[in-house]
Amino acid sequence: MTEYEMAELLHNNYGTLWETSQMYFTLVGAYLVVAYLVGSRLSRGQYVIINFLYLFWVAGVIQTQFFTGIGTLRIARILASGEGVVIGQFGTGAAMKFGIYSFTIVMVCGVFASLYFMWNVRHPKTE
Repeated sequence: MTEYEMAELLHNNYGTLWETSQMYFTLVGAYLVVAYLVGSRLSRGQYVIINFLYLFWVAGVIQTQFFTGIGTLRIARILASGEGVVIGQFGTGAAMKFGIYSFTIVMVCGVFASLYFMWNVRHPKTE
C-alpha cells in the first residue's frame, strides 16, 4: 500500500470517528428526550423494548468508535515510521491511546447515566 493510500485510509478513519461520535450523541440525546417526555408513561414491555434497542445500537456505536480508533493509531504509526513524515503530525502513541480509551470510558459512562436518568423518571422519589 502506498503512502498516499495509507494517508487516505487514515483520513477515512478520522471521518468514521467523527460520524460515530455524532451517532452516539444523537442516540443518547434522543433516549434522554424520550425518557423525559414519556418515560413515566411507558408500559413495562415498551420500556424493555426501548432499552434493548438503545443498548444494542449504542453498543455497536461504541465498539465501532473504539476499534476504528485502534486502527487509526496503527495506520498513524505505519505512516510515521516512513521517511519524510513528522511523527508529531499524528500525535504520540500514548496521547492517541489515552484519547481512545478515555473517550470510550466517557461514552460507556454516558450510557449508564442515561439509563439511570430513565430509571429516575420511572421511579420518582416521593416526599
